[in-house]
Amino acid sequence: MAKIRKQNKKLCTDYKRTHLECEVWDYLSRDSVCDKLATELHHIVGGSSRYDVEYNLLHICWKAHRYIHNNPIEGKVVCWYAKQQTHRFLPVRIREFWGQCPLAYIERNLPKLNETIKGYAEELLELWNDRPRGGE
Repeated sequence: MAKIRKQNKKLCTDYKRTHLECEVWDYLSRDSVCDKLATELHHIVGGSSRYDVEYNLLHICWKAHRYIHNNPIEGKVVCWYAKQQTHRFLPVRIREFWGQCPLAYIERNLPKLNETIKGYAEELLELWNDRPRGGE
């Protein structure tokens, strides 16, 4: 596998140009947490594990960005769910640079989620548990 660059400004610019609507709008709009126009780039896994790769990026509105950062557990689930709907989410790749297994993270935090987001989490668990642990 080719080495992943931590920062890739061209990829980020191109990603924003091709994703004009908030990518989590469908999952947060019912609670008025979200505007439809994407204005900010969000790294699903941030901090020192922040990498500019398509499966770690979402272009989202500012309200969703604040919600995700203020509710990190629910925020991660919503981001993973939104990304999975586009078939661009690779849990095994996230684990490589995050150092945690997304399945284990969801299982551990399932009781802390609100009912809507718990439904998304349960769908992800069902989908990901059908995959081989080491595969995509």
